[in-house]
Amino acid sequence: MPKINILDRETAELIAAGEVIDRPASVVKELVENAIDAGATAITVEIANGGVRLIRVTDNGCGIEREDVPKAFLRHATSKVLRPEDLDRIGTLGFRGEALASICAVSETELVTRAAGEEIGTRYSLAGECAGELAEAGCPIGTVITVRNLFYNVPARMKFLKKDTTEGTAVATLLDRLALSHPEIAFKLIREREVRLSTPGSGDLLAAVFAVYGNEFGRGLIPVECESGPYRISGFLARPECCRPSRSMEHFFINHRYIKSATMMAAVEESYRNHIMVGKFPGCVINLTVDPAQVDVNVHPAKLEVKLSDERGVFDAVTNACKGALGRMDRTVPVRDVGGRRFNDFELKNRPAEGVQTRMTARQYRDLAESLPEKKNYGGPTGFLRSESGTAQYRRELPPKGTPYGASEQRAAPPRKWGPEIPPGPPAEPEWVKQTNNTERNRAAEAAESARQERSGPVGVQSPVTAAELPAPEKEYRLIGEVFATYLLAEHGEELLLID
Repeated sequence: MPKINILDRETAELIAAGEVIDRPASVVKELVENAIDAGATAITVEIANGGVRLIRVTDNGCGIEREDVPKAFLRHATSKVLRPEDLDRIGTLGFRGEALASICAVSETELVTRAAGEEIGTRYSLAGECAGELAEAGCPIGTVITVRNLFYNVPARMKFLKKDTTEGTAVATLLDRLALSHPEIAFKLIREREVRLSTPGSGDLLAAVFAVYGNEFGRGLIPVECESGPYRISGFLARPECCRPSRSMEHFFINHRYIKSATMMAAVEESYRNHIMVGKFPGCVINLTVDPAQVDVNVHPAKLEVKLSDERGVFDAVTNACKGALGRMDRTVPVRDVGGRRFNDFELKNRPAEGVQTRMTARQYRDLAESLPEKKNYGGPTGFLRSESGTAQYRRELPPKGTPYGASEQRAAPPRKWGPEIPPGPPAEPEWVKQTNNTERNRAAEAAESARQERSGPVGVQSPVTAAELPAPEKEYRLIGEVFATYLLAEHGEELLLID
């Protein structure tokens, strides 16, 4: 029968460390959360080889006093919890006191720190179970923790790590979420000596979203701001047309702590039910502010899941807030600027017909009109012209400059055609054209009759009437084209009319 043995300290530390630290991203998470709890306003994370060879976290927080530095690396040592009652109202990201002890058990760790009331900083180095060395160091107020050779003494854990690029991406994803949860902090990620993330730290969540995800995601956001009883919901929603085929862009926070909440996820997706297609998922950055006494964060090893005292109340509050934001959004779809893109001949040839006439200058138009055969009737049937793209374009036969629209002669078919045949019979003229024709004819007849009577001599003798003696005719309307088979373009003197 096997005997029950008490494990030695080194073995116990390695087992405990495996519960907290399983990859480089876990180390970064614990160190950055400690920096946030220390009141830092600027945090820089530097990694090499995906975080396996090097992890360095620098902050400008309150620092650690020299006499407390050795105690910080002991298991269950923390400054965030004093009594059992404090666990009922946890307002910090870390509280278990296991992070530094677990990190130094599986790596080579160095800490350089200086508290606000100290003139000289402190350097503390240790590796595994080796005793730490305490020394003086010159440094600014804040803390710098460097972790090297992660899992150097745990080969079983080392062989399960993924490629450096994969581990580095996990660290970058973690920093993105932390930057969104605390927009008041300026985050910087240096990955393989290149700056991959830099947030302004201005406190503006939208600025943090632009820094993390860029303009494509940031420009299509709808603000959410709502208070419902004990809950306050704030953040942004992606427009329905910007939804994605996965939930990778859904980010939920409770009291500025990133969590995975099935309740909040279901609430947001319920509010989009009538706005997006099946199989599409919205993007969002939603923070729920609630009394810490109503949230239990000590239920998951990585603190990614929480328990809420009123799940239904949270669901209703988030659903109503998101529905209200979607109801107030601007329905106008933003137009993308193509930036003066030029199309090649192949693209132009294969573009679908859109019914747009070929553009030409006034001089080109007059030259074209003069080259056409003369007609006695300029208000007659229509024909088709073929554009450069090969598309049949609608064109009405046009009179020479100065000719009134709508003569009284009988309409006749044009002698030539440049496109497909059209059905016989003149097309129906718009009502405004008929009214214009009648008005112009009546005015011209009245003017001619009046001039004849005034200038006439004795009966049977007619005095000649010159063009200069006739009253100046009013400006005529000339139909010069059609657009999209919907709008008529007419010329009236120096004016251009667009008729629907």
